[in-house]
Amino acid sequence: MKTKLVILTATCEEDKQWFSQYLNEITRINMSFVIHFDRCSDETKSLFRRHPLCVGSSEMNDPNHTYGEMDKQMAFDVIPKDYDWMMPLDIDETMEKRFNEKVETLDTMDLKFDIIDCPWWNLWDSPKHIRIDGPCQTGHRVKFYNLHRAPLLWKFYHPTINGMTLFEDDKMQKRRSEFILNKLDISTLHWGLMTKELRESHKARWDRIYSSHVGKNPYGFWDWMLDEKITPVIREHDYL
Repeated sequence: MKTKLVILTATCEEDKQWFSQYLNEITRINMSFVIHFDRCSDETKSLFRRHPLCVGSSEMNDPNHTYGEMDKQMAFDVIPKDYDWMMPLDIDETMEKRFNEKVETLDTMDLKFDIIDCPWWNLWDSPKHIRIDGPCQTGHRVKFYNLHRAPLLWKFYHPTINGMTLFEDDKMQKRRSEFILNKLDISTLHWGLMTKELRESHKARWDRIYSSHVGKNPYGFWDWMLDEKITPVIREHDYL
């Protein structure tokens, strides 16, 4: 693959159960990564930094700081300048088994595209099943950001918004209202909601984080996924 792709991830000690899976996935897909440490131990920082594919990291060590999505900007800003695309990958996500084959499409991708949107699935009850009803039936995420956009600047601009936006200046006073978007059939698998226990802890965590910034969790997805009156619709998949 000629195109240079770098992964961006943020993590904290609450994510410890996913560390091994994440690093194994990085090794499997053989992609460079940068990582943001939110009040992590020296042991955790060392675990990731000594991986041969780690090309940069940032950290927040203030014990009184509450993580927000904007914190990922610190990791984005240390991405080496020779990369072409950035792919966000949460610590509890993996890519489909054909990722390395499919991602070579970037070699022929027209650089006029700002972002690339891809399918994103929640594993449900077992690694063999994904949920496909309600908000899950059309699951997708922006998974690739074009790094050749100077003088425009990519910014994580809001504490509760997962994705990035293009701005005309560093003061973030004027932003791009529309993106030039492409789509690729490269699936991401999200493991963090696979069991009821994981779903409950996931909701509690993001309720806490988002409420600290804007007074409440602005997204109704977590209430829906924990509603026991709704019978989940799931199907087997072959992404793993």
